[in-house]
Amino acid sequence: MVDYREISPEDWQKLEASTRRSPWDELLDAVSAGKIMQVAIADSKKQRGTRMALSRRAKQRGIALEYRPTETGLAVRQNTDTPASNSGQGKRGRKRKTTLTEE
Repeated sequence: MVDYREISPEDWQKLEASTRRSPWDELLDAVSAGKIMQVAIADSKKQRGTRMALSRRAKQRGIALEYRPTETGLAVRQNTDTPASNSGQGKRGRKRKTTLTEE
């Protein structure tokens, strides 16, 4: 069961806004500055998940990444050839059926 209660607008103002930064944000700052970074991954099975997480965060920033596997993880750099675009979103699913109109 979820425990909740209402708070006043004054209590809301007293609360501090979340400004936490993720360790991924620092890595993406360095990559977007043109640096080539290496990400250490202890378990090789987590390599795909790490790539996907980085790609999603980079796409939100409008940058595309390029990856290369290393012995201990992944090497990451910004891909300047292909800009990241959000235009692919919303194009999932079946195409709409087109109807032919007779004249």
